[in-house]
Amino acid sequence: MISTIHYPTRAAHARFLQIVAWIIVPLLTLGVSAHAGVSGVEWQPLYAKVLGMLQGWGGKFIALAAFGWGLFSIFGRGSLTHGLVSEGISIAVFILPSILDSFMTAVI
Repeated sequence: MISTIHYPTRAAHARFLQIVAWIIVPLLTLGVSAHAGVSGVEWQPLYAKVLGMLQGWGGKFIALAAFGWGLFSIFGRGSLTHGLVSEGISIAVFILPSILDSFMTAVI
């Protein structure tokens, strides 16, 4: 009598290999494209101009104007939504230079 071997329809580690494939393959393909523009020569003048404006008088003016508009919207018109959006803009202008700096100098 010949004994038959019953193979499972899927290997026990097939699910693990699927998960690894879904994680590793995109990382390998995206890693190649990330090295395409590492030098940043094309964006350096724009980056310096925007960062200089936001850290100088331009950023202070935008933040103060948005803050004032927010106060006017809250107290003058009674519109809390417009006021909070304006306050968010003023906070974003305050935080944006550090975000831009970390974004442009990120090491991949």
